[in-house]
Amino acid sequence: MLAADLDPSAVIGGKLNAINGSGRAGNSETMVVEACEYVDTFLHLSPDIALILNIDADHLEYFKTLDNIIASFRKFAQLATKSVIYNGDDQNSIKAVSGLDKKLITYGNSETNDYYPRNVIWKNGAECSFDLFYKGSKLTSLEMKVPGKHNILNAVAACAAAIEAGADHRKLSEGLAAFTGV
Repeated sequence: MLAADLDPSAVIGGKLNAINGSGRAGNSETMVVEACEYVDTFLHLSPDIALILNIDADHLEYFKTLDNIIASFRKFAQLATKSVIYNGDDQNSIKAVSGLDKKLITYGNSETNDYYPRNVIWKNGAECSFDLFYKGSKLTSLEMKVPGKHNILNAVAACAAAIEAGADHRKLSEGLAAFTGV
């Protein structure tokens, strides 16, 4: 979003090298918040766009069951005023948003999702490049400097959220190429 000139404010759970910290005050109405589901903390937010990466049996000391976690994510998704972006390959995420009367946008590895990566090429085991597709059409080519297949999906999700927030997809490559992790 920074590279796309959206100038967001941000609150992030780790130090982001691009901003040399875990937060920034931007000069726009766009704000990115890395939300945590622990003790339903994320239910105190008012998102325009809710992004769900995946839902696992986590924080069971609070939630007790996976069904309770899924129900909590459903409440979070219902808070979104504009859209919900979710992992269309994750069955728990699908269950959480099923039947919601919201604009639902999927991302994942399969071509059945709205956003997905193709033509992934790994370099030195840590860096990679791939093409970002949206509903069967190539949007742009991207490069990443962080390892792991999960980071490709995280990048696809971040790109989907940036586009939904108004970013020009042609500017995503600059931001992603500069990302070195948190």
